[in-house]
Amino acid sequence: MGNMIKIILQSAGVCVNKKNVTAVYTLRRRLGTCAISPGARYKWRAKRILALLFLLIYFGALFGQSKAKNTLLFLDKTQSIKQNSSIIKNYEKKLNELVLKRFDRVNCRLKGFYVHGNTLGVSSFHESTFEVKYPNLKGLGELQAQLEIGNYKKRKLNAQSNAYKNIQSHLSIPNPGPSGSHTDLWGTLEIISDFFTEGMIDSAQVVYMSDMEESMSGSGRRDFHTKPPKSKAEAEQLATIDFAWVKKNMKVNEKIFKDLEIKVWPPADAMQGGNYQFIKYYWEKLFAKLNAKFEWVK
Repeated sequence: MGNMIKIILQSAGVCVNKKNVTAVYTLRRRLGTCAISPGARYKWRAKRILALLFLLIYFGALFGQSKAKNTLLFLDKTQSIKQNSSIIKNYEKKLNELVLKRFDRVNCRLKGFYVHGNTLGVSSFHESTFEVKYPNLKGLGELQAQLEIGNYKKRKLNAQSNAYKNIQSHLSIPNPGPSGSHTDLWGTLEIISDFFTEGMIDSAQVVYMSDMEESMSGSGRRDFHTKPPKSKAEAEQLATIDFAWVKKNMKVNEKIFKDLEIKVWPPADAMQGGNYQFIKYYWEKLFAKLNAKFEWVK
């Protein structure tokens, strides 16, 4: 039984150390082997029930980490993104880490959209849901349990590999069409509002694989390709102005963004020198207005 506990904890990703295992063994021993006088039996049963409830709550807290994760990817397909091997290799590494970490349990979802001049006019390029269920180990011996867990890990790795390969295959696909000459990043705010619901934000994450160079023509739109901000202060001022326009003219649910994790993976050569370096502060300010948790990942 002791080894079985270790196997279950390890397979669930819980750190098994001497202190934790000793605590579990001690509790089991006290529950099962203490001598009880007939007169104290009723009180002991009550205490035993409370102790068992404590044990259930303890393991419930540990396994409570198994909440499904929802991840939305935005892949920049515009001319400002260079399709060289160095950038693709860096994206592949980050993507592999993301899939292993966030696509690892039942009902986790991954969905990807292209970002270009027609962001809102196309469907997703990838969508997958993790469907490999953890095996029921009840009544199994130690060897059979290890076998079931081993098979589960193989199926899990296969599902992760398929998701990664599908997304990875889109990294080097060029976009020579007219949509590649513009970048509608504001449109992603509507996609985020549609994809997530208010109840899933604590397990949600948005990742931009982009230089975040908004570039759209038209009334009220922003074009950083022709006129980037010249300072941090100007970038933040523009974000404040644009936030008001987005709220008025786009279908953005502000409640969805509260505490939502937003990560940007810029290309290695993005924002190096010139006025483009200040674009980061524009998005920091805009997502701060939405109360999101924004991170520019180097």
